[in-house]
Amino acid sequence: MTFHDLRRTFASTALEEGVPISEVSRWLAHKSITTAVDLYGRLVPERDALDKAFKPALKVPCGILRMAAVQVRRMMG
Repeated sequence: MTFHDLRRTFASTALEEGVPISEVSRWLAHKSITTAVDLYGRLVPERDALDKAFKPALKVPCGILRMAAVQVRRMMG
């Protein structure tokens, strides 16, 4: 097992236990949280929950969303 294998195991375990990815990124001394998100983002439990939450909204036809946007603009003045 290499040093980077240990880092990946540590990061994966921390994320599965609910540690925020920003904190894991800081612990691993990444220059940017983007590095952690690129490497480990698929392991963040909240991502699955967000995908499930937004999936029904993504099935709404665009025409309905446009009509709703027009109505909101009219109400706003």
